[in-house]
Amino acid sequence: MKSCPFCVGQIPDSASKCQHCGEWIDGKTNPNSNTELGRVANRFVTVWIFLSVGGFVIGVAFFFLFWLPNWNKMQRDFDNFPKTQVPFQK
Repeated sequence: MKSCPFCVGQIPDSASKCQHCGEWIDGKTNPNSNTELGRVANRFVTVWIFLSVGGFVIGVAFFFLFWLPNWNKMQRDFDNFPKTQVPFQK
């Protein structure tokens, strides 16, 4: 038995991946995450999530800070708008 250098858990001598923390012991990393395409895809997903959450937060802030406080004012202005006759209407 040997110990994992990452979590110090006991693993068999022939193990190449720790059964406790999931890290690769033999110096290799996960083959799927070590490729350039994997890193680019991870960066794309991270940026996409960041922009989506940021856009949602800005939208909610706009709603509560600008549109909602003016709702009553807009409604009053609409109700008090002078009613005029449309030309050519009897």
